[in-house]
Amino acid sequence: MDINKAIIHTLDDDLKSIILSQQPLNLNNQHAIENYLLKLVKGMQNSTSTTRATIGERSPFKALIGTQFPFLETTQDLARQWFEQYIQNMDYTSNNLVFVLADLGESVGFGMFELLSKDGVIKITQNVQGV
Repeated sequence: MDINKAIIHTLDDDLKSIILSQQPLNLNNQHAIENYLLKLVKGMQNSTSTTRATIGERSPFKALIGTQFPFLETTQDLARQWFEQYIQNMDYTSNNLVFVLADLGESVGFGMFELLSKDGVIKITQNVQGV
């Protein structure tokens, strides 16, 4: 199993804004991040508590099944839709959406993980090119 692409989009409560990444993560020199993402994907794949469901016809994910899609633009659109729904809750907290395109051997998986911002998780503190 390999991570082909990954990207992080953020809803920042302090800045009161949605921050959409402009490029995927460079995993060539970020082995700790790649390993963390692999653990997330493997955990979801192997979990006995993972819920299996059918994607609704109107779901934005439905059109992605079995197709190649522009990773950056697609994840930005999905994150924007997710965060706009999330913002409607007046008591929202900062969070991150991590999108992963993973080679699962016989297939390719596309996953979205929601991680709440807290110490020790992902928090954008500065814009560093290529990270």
